[in-house]
Amino acid sequence: MITVHRHLLGDQHNEIETHQSAKVVLVDARGSDELYVWLEVNTFWPEVTKTLWVFATGEPIPKGLSHVGSVQVAQPDGILVVHVYEEDRPR
Repeated sequence: MITVHRHLLGDQHNEIETHQSAKVVLVDARGSDELYVWLEVNTFWPEVTKTLWVFATGEPIPKGLSHVGSVQVAQPDGILVVHVYEEDRPR
């Protein structure tokens, strides 16, 4: 079955249990401190661990990561833009 699952992201390094076919369809923020990612998955595919990384604008991005989305997050002192990257190979 194809469906969409939501996952809460932490500060920078995130291990998400999902399915091999999972692809990011949305990155969005709820308030100023909760960042979520929505993944379209086929639940008939094997389960894997997907690693997602969160970086603020201006932070260095290591090699071996692919950009999957960015979002503007309202902060008390302005707007923070964060960028979500996926490791190239799920484990």
